[in-house]
Amino acid sequence: MVKTEQITRKYFLAQNIQTKKIKTLTSILAFLIGQITFAQNLNANPKNDNGFYFYYSVAGMGSNIGSLQPTLEVYSNKFIYTRQQNSYWGKRNEKSEFISNGVLRQSSIDSILFIIQDLKDTTVYKVNPCIMSGSITLLNIRHGVYITKFTLHNTFDIRAIKILNIINSYLPKDKKLYASEEDIREEEDCWMHLFNRANSKKDKDSSNSK
Repeated sequence: MVKTEQITRKYFLAQNIQTKKIKTLTSILAFLIGQITFAQNLNANPKNDNGFYFYYSVAGMGSNIGSLQPTLEVYSNKFIYTRQQNSYWGKRNEKSEFISNGVLRQSSIDSILFIIQDLKDTTVYKVNPCIMSGSITLLNIRHGVYITKFTLHNTFDIRAIKILNIINSYLPKDKKLYASEEDIREEEDCWMHLFNRANSKKDKDSSNSK
């Protein structure tokens, strides 16, 4: 059974916040993420052997929809790095651009598998709800029968950053894959801001009812 590690700041969701604004935000995010993830997954689950497979892509949101974004695939140990139109309305209308290719050392593959050893058949989903546009970063890693997925909407995960740091050591200096711990801090600040606002409203409503 596939597990989902949904990082949405449990202390915030536990407050049972049901404001119209947050409901609308959640609905929009769910629709857009579902549409774009489906488009990416057409490439993210190849029907080949059960060896090592890695898929990375960025899908632009908002004004970035339709833009060419980094896409990297590893089959066994061979990788190809391109820029592709990973988000679009209707159908793709931009040709992909080749950036580079190469071969991963087995030690690098082993390091990636070590990072995700506790995430077999797990989907890690994180979102910064304070940003409506931006981008979604998708990582799929398959080894044998197990698949680990990261779906990161305007934020990052420390394990995904470690994986991309390994991949980046094989890429051109000016074409590294984006990975930032600052995005994680901004997401945490966002959830804390929403949590504080929700508590403030709750206290205000409580005072008015007295």
